[in-house]
Amino acid sequence: MKVRDVMSKDVVTVQPETLVRDIAALLAKHHIGGVPVVDDKGHLVGLVCQTDLAHRSELGTDTPRPWWKRIFTDSDTLARDFTKTHGLHAAQIMTRAVVTVAEDTDLGEVATLLDGNGIDRMPVLTDGKLVGIVSRTDLVEALASTGATSAANLDDAALQREIIARMEAQPWATATFLNVTVENGNVTLTGYVPTQDRRTALNVLIEATPGVRSVTDQLKIGDPARAGT
Repeated sequence: MKVRDVMSKDVVTVQPETLVRDIAALLAKHHIGGVPVVDDKGHLVGLVCQTDLAHRSELGTDTPRPWWKRIFTDSDTLARDFTKTHGLHAAQIMTRAVVTVAEDTDLGEVATLLDGNGIDRMPVLTDGKLVGIVSRTDLVEALASTGATSAANLDDAALQREIIARMEAQPWATATFLNVTVENGNVTLTGYVPTQDRRTALNVLIEATPGVRSVTDQLKIGDPARAGT
């Protein structure tokens, strides 16, 4: 699936001159964690999220750096800290280095970017213009909306070949010491696997194969060469 398939297109935005108190009101009203900041042509210029509003002079949460840290902090950094906690407009407190994606980005890449950057949402851009937002919530909702995989019209022999092919595609899976039998779409596993983790993953792989009705796991964990010792 692509970003365009799951992104939210009705995006609440603010402009660089929007007051901080108005941004806070928007977040509370719409129950959202952040808003993109766009210019008058719709180009993304920044993002304001809840963390940008957490340390504010109005709340008394603008905790200054300890004196010993201030000694080693340059004046420009201290000035930026002050602007962040006292600024009155979006442009003064927004995050400018925003991680973004395109409409045709794969959801797998989205999940990786969200995790890698420790964020919950990303603006979606086309030619620099904001066209949507994709978030962890969108990924969860996409998962919830996916129906059960329809059973493939495979006979038992073809289904067995499909399962073995899927196993061979995985670096952790091997059919060397196990048997896969299929009867009326019901799969029985016998033989050996090295570890419980691989056993669990093997069951997941087979259960997710279209056409499989059930899995009977009769596998043993261990080395078959040492089974009689």
